[in-house]
Amino acid sequence: MNSVLSIKSNDGDIVHKASWEGRSFRDSPYYTVRVDNWNAKSTVGLEWVHYKMYLKNPPSGIDNLSISDGYNILFFNIGKRNKHNIVQRVGAGIIVAHPDVTLTGRERFWNKGGISGAYISGLAIQASFERWVYETHRHIITSEIKLSSGYARIPISNNSNEFADIPHIALHVVLGIGSKPLKIKSTWVDYANYFIVPTIHHYSIYRFQKVKDFLFKD
Repeated sequence: MNSVLSIKSNDGDIVHKASWEGRSFRDSPYYTVRVDNWNAKSTVGLEWVHYKMYLKNPPSGIDNLSISDGYNILFFNIGKRNKHNIVQRVGAGIIVAHPDVTLTGRERFWNKGGISGAYISGLAIQASFERWVYETHRHIITSEIKLSSGYARIPISNNSNEFADIPHIALHVVLGIGSKPLKIKSTWVDYANYFIVPTIHHYSIYRFQKVKDFLFKD
């Protein structure tokens, strides 16, 4: 959703009504990875959301701005599953942002500083509803809808006095596959299925991206 972008720069401050897009299937694709610890119908866990923001309407003074290698969010979630196999979760966490910024007349600021260009930048919250669509003995196929909101301050240069404040509100629709909890006395086959199936699913996202880029390249 649109938000107000604020830039603090030595070239002049900017306050701009920003229009954003996610480009979930372009460049590095959108994804989430979640690990849950279940106790009967209740769960706690961690979730990594690789979320992306591209500025569609750059104002004067900004040639390009995106957080496209990730407006990443690490959530701590709590949740509960009802008799209809719907899991309700709420979560809070930190934003790890990877800015890509080109101010007019300057070099591109990307992959500099931080941890490989990523910075701990702010806080976020989320609420989600996940439906277990199909189950096997070991796995589940899920669909999920979630609403997230957060506020990040990202660097725009190597000068610590120059930065951008970027809030977000976003609606996410996610399809995924997961493994059911392992039993205490599990075999190596159980462990293999537990880890390999979700890994293949996650890896296939990137393979699909490479094939799509090859078929539809400019």
